[in-house]
Amino acid sequence: MIIKSLIVNNFRVFRGVHEIDLAPRSGNKENLTKPIILFGGLNGAGKTSILSAVRVALYGRIAFGRGLSTPEYQKQLDALIHNGVGISDNRSSIELVFTHSHNGIESEYKITRAWERGKRDKLILKQNNEELTQLSYDQCQSFLTELIPTGIADLFSLMEKKLPI
Repeated sequence: MIIKSLIVNNFRVFRGVHEIDLAPRSGNKENLTKPIILFGGLNGAGKTSILSAVRVALYGRIAFGRGLSTPEYQKQLDALIHNGVGISDNRSSIELVFTHSHNGIESEYKITRAWERGKRDKLILKQNNEELTQLSYDQCQSFLTELIPTGIADLFSLMEKKLPI
């Protein structure tokens, strides 16, 4: 799996729409890619918000832990909506684009997870720019969980912890 881009809208510290290009770039004569992206910044700059956005986009309710009720999940999502001055629509969204190879065939996926304060989130999944309309919300989430097992989410948890190097 290679994450290509992340777009957040009114998510945590990010007011408005912010696109983060995460596609690996070629960097030498042999045209080898550099698949590692590093984030640096002051406290409150958005490093943890970026990791949280990837995690929520991929895993939804599971991103906050197992056994979370629907009202608890909604409360967690509501807390992620940016609360800054000038924001009146009380909604947020995350869009994650990545490539994934299965049996030697590479596909591009786009996940869009959007929600409004007090309302259930919406999940749209596209494969190679075609929306997978035949899948329900739960089927989309199951597909993502199978595609990228939740054990991967634990890596995001470790990265979010501020451990000394």
